[in-house]
Amino acid sequence: MVSISTWQGVRAEITVAAANAGVKGILGEKPMAASLGEADDMVEVCEKQGAKLAIGHQGRFSAVNTEIRKLIRDGAIGEPTLLHRRSKPNAGLLNYRHPPD
Repeated sequence: MVSISTWQGVRAEITVAAANAGVKGILGEKPMAASLGEADDMVEVCEKQGAKLAIGHQGRFSAVNTEIRKLIRDGAIGEPTLLHRRSKPNAGLLNYRHPPD
């Protein structure tokens, strides 16, 4: 299994290469790819190679998460055991945009 946590501009190329190399589980992040065509290519090659492809919404680069990582790194908040975040009610991951910083 591989987690492809790059920016979307290169994610399709890496996903296709991983599936063609025999990786059977691939986790990407939202947005899936830079274009619908790239996303279609990712799905097609994963289906052809028998790889499971999952896309998650991570938000690793949001201002809130960046600050949390800094506080953890600096030892300001101790050892975290759980991170819980709530979005707008009923928004769904595909319909939510972070407010501008």
